[in-house]
Amino acid sequence: MRRIACFLLAMVLSICFMPAFAEGEELIIEDDGAGMGFAAPEGTGLDVPEEEIELVPYDYDHITVGNPTPLSGQFFTDLWGNNTSDLDVRYLLTGYNLITWDSEISVFRFDRSVVSGAVVTEDENGDRSYLLSLYNDLYYSDGTPITAWDYAFSILFQSSPLIGELGGNPAVLDYIVGYEDYVSGKTPYISGVRIPADDMIVITVKQESLPYFYELSRLAFYPYPIHAIAPGCGMADEGSGAYITNLESPADPAPFATDLLSQTISTPDSGFMSHPDPVSGPYRILSYEGDTAEFEINPYFKGNEEGRKPRIANLTFTVADNGSMIRELGEGGFALRNKVTYGPAISEGLRLAVDKAQYSFSTYPRVGLTYFYFNPDSLLVQEQKVRQAIAHCFDKQAFIGDYAGRYGLEMEGLYGLGQWMYDAGTGLMAYPVDVPEEATPEETAAYEEAAAAWEELSLDGLSRYELDAEAAARLLERAGWSLNERGEPFDPQTDSVRCKDVDGELRKLELVLGYPSSADVEQALGDCFTANLAEAGIQLTTVPLDFEGIVEAHSAHQFDSLDILYFGDNFNISFDPALFFQTEGASAAEDSLQNAYQELFALSEDMAHTEPRDILGYMQKWVGFQEKLTELLPLIPIYSNVYFDFYTRELDEYWIEEHPSWSLAIVPARMRSIKSQEEGAGIEMEALEESEELDLSQFTGRTVRD
Repeated sequence: MRRIACFLLAMVLSICFMPAFAEGEELIIEDDGAGMGFAAPEGTGLDVPEEEIELVPYDYDHITVGNPTPLSGQFFTDLWGNNTSDLDVRYLLTGYNLITWDSEISVFRFDRSVVSGAVVTEDENGDRSYLLSLYNDLYYSDGTPITAWDYAFSILFQSSPLIGELGGNPAVLDYIVGYEDYVSGKTPYISGVRIPADDMIVITVKQESLPYFYELSRLAFYPYPIHAIAPGCGMADEGSGAYITNLESPADPAPFATDLLSQTISTPDSGFMSHPDPVSGPYRILSYEGDTAEFEINPYFKGNEEGRKPRIANLTFTVADNGSMIRELGEGGFALRNKVTYGPAISEGLRLAVDKAQYSFSTYPRVGLTYFYFNPDSLLVQEQKVRQAIAHCFDKQAFIGDYAGRYGLEMEGLYGLGQWMYDAGTGLMAYPVDVPEEATPEETAAYEEAAAAWEELSLDGLSRYELDAEAAARLLERAGWSLNERGEPFDPQTDSVRCKDVDGELRKLELVLGYPSSADVEQALGDCFTANLAEAGIQLTTVPLDFEGIVEAHSAHQFDSLDILYFGDNFNISFDPALFFQTEGASAAEDSLQNAYQELFALSEDMAHTEPRDILGYMQKWVGFQEKLTELLPLIPIYSNVYFDFYTRELDEYWIEEHPSWSLAIVPARMRSIKSQEEGAGIEMEALEESEELDLSQFTGRTVRD
């Protein structure tokens, strides 16, 4: 349903840019074996014979890809940050995860190109063990075999306290048996990670961490090469659990220490952080400097589950400027522009796809959200009524219109347009459970009751905050922000900043908001937020931050003087909102952000500990969590949106809608001449305004200009 909705949106948008289309004329959808496309009827100026198309030349062995988010060089795990462009690079360089997300059936499962077999058992304590057998045809880009020991090293490395000493955030794997003893230094091994053979690994999960809704996602580990990251170290398992050894002298301590890892990981221009080598993914990195990275095919990559290997010899990945990205695409400087969200750039790209038959675009929903994040340490935003008043001063619809245009959709909770939970909560997803075969009357009745409950799921109970400066002022009055700077009653006709007496100190409601340095965002914030806050008696100062400053402020909670952060986040498939609301301290003041965090963390944990098969129970908890979040308001959701990718039609078999990243979609793709592509059978349909019976089940959300 999500793909159908995106297809409809894309088609409507495309028609908005085709004024020559007359009502009732036919729109032709063609399937040439490589993808869907539309061809205009005669007389529109778009019916150019392919042999007459004048093409911008491209090097078919080396293409350039652009993305608006700049690279930061954190290409090795997400322990040092999770910039989305860095994540794209990780997908290029890192392969053979034990687990994959199956988008067709919406579940995690074992990757069939990596795991040849699996056995799941439980012991008398209820601990659950996963014995995984691995294929023996996995190799790093230097020809070194990948074995079960590489996965064991990956687990020990990522959870090591040394990561913190290197400025990262160690992976919290407290669901694995023996994790606490390892990170505390009590044992050199994790007892829940065993290697019975070179091609077998056993991972044991604690009983108390079960059930877990995204159960198999906990086994999502990539292999990492110990010979490159920790030279001189090896791996062993003598029966108690896997541990790191001294390769040269097993009786001596392993040289697995901060000094060694700092040199191999963090060294500029050669460290594994920014120049990982060898790698296990479809490509290997050749160079990285500033905003640009160069890649070539990894000849040892065996292919994905379908056996598909990369076919474009070299890639360049670089930052794309909103103002010039489409012009540069049309001039041949780029073959692909990925994740375009800026409204004017999208409009320009759609016009390019209409005017030039060589170019095309795809649409797909964003699995993420843009929001205002309240600094949990700010004294000014601790009170719930203050946060609600701030929300009432934000003209969300106007802001989305100014920045994202018609391509952004207003969100009210902590979710994104591309999440399956959003589909379920808005009625776009049918109950995904079948009636049991040969069901008894009791089972049939229970199924019908569950299906009816699924239909009742709704986001109608979420608290919504319409633009209303007067409502904001009333909330502030009730919260005690009723004085002016002289300590007298606040008069909206003469006073500008509300104040409050806190323990004898007159505190001013003066807020500082950080945002990514952009003239477009700055203008939209001024028009849609700052002026409305002033009307309610709140002064807002906006501070532009570079991208690194935004990431640091959010992930490391280094807000300094900020009270609010404007931030865009893309979520993992196994979305766990508990990660947003982890907090220290056993108790907190009732009307505080810490208390809100504690409430939301408890709801998140309860949601996570749902049986994987109980999708209805999970969704009911998810809706309840969203309702409580919008009431407590630790953040203000703004919008999610439809991403656009614009590219030359010579980029064949590029199916971004079926992959979480362009860097995975590029693997089966290839560059080839439009004129050499075989002509397929045309599928005729009327323009959307005339198509009440249109069946879009065969489409995937792609809109291609043919």
